[in-house]
Amino acid sequence: MQPPATDSAAGPDDDNARQEAQDKREKQLQALRTALEKNPQKLLAKYVDNEEQAEVLTRLLQADGNKAEKILAIMLDDKDKARKVAQALVNKELKSGRAQTEGGNAE
Repeated sequence: MQPPATDSAAGPDDDNARQEAQDKREKQLQALRTALEKNPQKLLAKYVDNEEQAEVLTRLLQADGNKAEKILAIMLDDKDKARKVAQALVNKELKSGRAQTEGGNAE
């Protein structure tokens, strides 16, 4: 009989599993980036209520790469949270857009 595996023997396997998980996550993120580039409204429509909101979110994310990366990571990890974040971004943009429009009409 062989002695049971020690912690040091499990180390390389553990590192390999972590590396594989990290590689898989990076591939998934790259797939989301590609989807965002090719057909952003189709991807983003899953996270907002209607096409208008998907258009607003598309403009926001195309204008700010950092926001896009953050929300893509959230989409990968937690779809419900991604939906809430996307909705909050859209609502904020629509609210600020209305405020600017109303302010512009008052002048």
